[in-house]
Amino acid sequence: MTRTSRSTAVLAAATGLLGLVGAAQAAPAAAPSAAATNTAAQAPLVCSTLGAPPKAASAYADRLLAAWAAGKRDVAKCYTAYATDAILFGEKPRGGAWTWVSTVANTPEQFDDVTYRNAAGERIQVRVARPAAGAWDRVTGVQMTGTTGRISTYADNLIRAWGRGDRAAALKYGTPKAGNALWAFSGGAGGGCWQRTFFGGGYTTMAIYSCESATVELTIQPGAAAAGKPQAVVKAQGFGAD
Repeated sequence: MTRTSRSTAVLAAATGLLGLVGAAQAAPAAAPSAAATNTAAQAPLVCSTLGAPPKAASAYADRLLAAWAAGKRDVAKCYTAYATDAILFGEKPRGGAWTWVSTVANTPEQFDDVTYRNAAGERIQVRVARPAAGAWDRVTGVQMTGTTGRISTYADNLIRAWGRGDRAAALKYGTPKAGNALWAFSGGAGGGCWQRTFFGGGYTTMAIYSCESATVELTIQPGAAAAGKPQAVVKAQGFGAD
C-alpha cells in the first residue's frame, strides 16, 4: 500500500465514514448517530440562528473554516460530526484564511473531499458526507498537511523522543503502552528519519509518520494534547521494515 493510499484508508477509518455510508444505504430512515443527536439538541440554541443548512459540500466546508477562523467553536459544531471540531480548535484556536483548491466527489461512498490551502503552504482537506435535507453535522473528518499547531507538534515531540531513544521524554507524551509499542517496533531508538505524512481524523485523531518503507501511526486524545496534558498519545502502531 502506498503512503497516499494508506493516508486515504486511515482518513476513512478515522472519520468512521464507511460505517456511516453503509448504514445510510442499508437503512435510509435509521436513527441518527450520537453525534447527530448531540448536534440536533443544540440546534435550537445555535444552529437554527444560522439559517438553513448548506446544500453543497463546499458550502459546509466554507462555513466550518469561517467559524474556525473566527474562533467560534459553537458555530463549528453545527457543521461537524464526531470530534472534528476538537481537532481543528485543538490544533489552532483560530484557523486563519484559507483558499479553495478543489472539490473531489466520491460517489460510490457518498462523500466529497474539499481541499484548501493558506499563505503558509499548509493544506486542509475537509470530508463532507453527502448533504441530506435539514442536516447540519455533515463534516465527518479533516486532514491537515504542513500544520504546526498544538496537537500535531505534541505528536511530533513523541516521535522525536523515540527517535533519540529518550524514554523519559517519550513518557511525557505517550502512555507506557504506546511507548513500548514504538520501542518494540524499532528495537531501540527510532532514528531521525521520520516525517509526518498525515494529521487529522474525525471519530479518531491520528498522526502518521513515514521513514523509507516503514510507517508509524499514533492515536491521540485531541483535547488533552491541545492542553499539554501528559500521555495524550494513547496508541502507537508500526508497519513495514524499520
